[in-house]
Amino acid sequence: MYKRFIVLALASFSTLCNAQALLVSGEIAAKNKQVFSVPKANSWQVKIDWMIEEGSKVAAGDTVVIYDTSSLQSEVEQLEAEVRQSVAERDKSDLSNQLGLREAIFAYEKAQLELSRAELDAGLPESNLSKLDFEKFQLTKNKALQNLGEMQDKLSAKRLEVANESKRQQINVLQAKADLGRKQSMIDGMVQKAREGGTALYVAHPWNGNKIRAGDTVQRNFSVLEIPNTQNLQVVAWLNEVDIAKVSVDQQVMLSVDALPNVEINGVVVKIGKQAEVKQHWGKAAYFALEIELKMAEELPILPGMSVLASIEVKEDK
Repeated sequence: MYKRFIVLALASFSTLCNAQALLVSGEIAAKNKQVFSVPKANSWQVKIDWMIEEGSKVAAGDTVVIYDTSSLQSEVEQLEAEVRQSVAERDKSDLSNQLGLREAIFAYEKAQLELSRAELDAGLPESNLSKLDFEKFQLTKNKALQNLGEMQDKLSAKRLEVANESKRQQINVLQAKADLGRKQSMIDGMVQKAREGGTALYVAHPWNGNKIRAGDTVQRNFSVLEIPNTQNLQVVAWLNEVDIAKVSVDQQVMLSVDALPNVEINGVVVKIGKQAEVKQHWGKAAYFALEIELKMAEELPILPGMSVLASIEVKEDK
């Protein structure tokens, strides 16, 4: 099955013999993949409780990663208590405010009745009353009228006070519920599921190069698992920054896959990273990412994550 690839490799090898060969390491990668990263949490580090076994076949909707939620659960319980407390305080405040409002209404209605009675007395003919009684009724009416105005002002102020306090208490309840909702949403995000089917692959830790596994504590936004689309593969290789001038897009590449020692594949550089990255577990040197397109590799049993050695044809120095 591999004969035509070996023939292609031998044909290209004769060309490479007349040029310098720059060797870089890389791996088979999917152009399209699902990447699962550490979700937003209440701390900058999160422990992975469980992760699907590497190489397992995954169907859409399957759970693939579960993170530790113990600290979030304790915060949720506290926030649930705060919601209950804020609701109780709102209800208590509403009862107290309604009582105060009813008292203000009663005082206003009483002032209305007192004014009505005072107006009846003040409306009696002056000829039927003594001068003292007549003046007393007029004074009582004026006082009742003034008192009604004061009670009306107090009622208006009380209604505004009750409305504002009700809004404040309701805002407190909504804020407590929103805080609880955010934490509950974080907990929901601690269980990650596949959107599409594929094969689960672990991701290397960016600092030490070891594959991230269940039980590890990782930082927020770290990638921990990938499910690649195996229908569209390429090679991602890393070129030392000192060699960047030797490589350009469209240069030919001969690829050797570690898992297939007797097979070599033709490729071509299709993209060069614009910024060098320091690989801490490789030392202090910086590297540019190379994307290499595979040629006639559809029938090979290659999978994402397989190690590759890329031999890039470069021009000889003159």
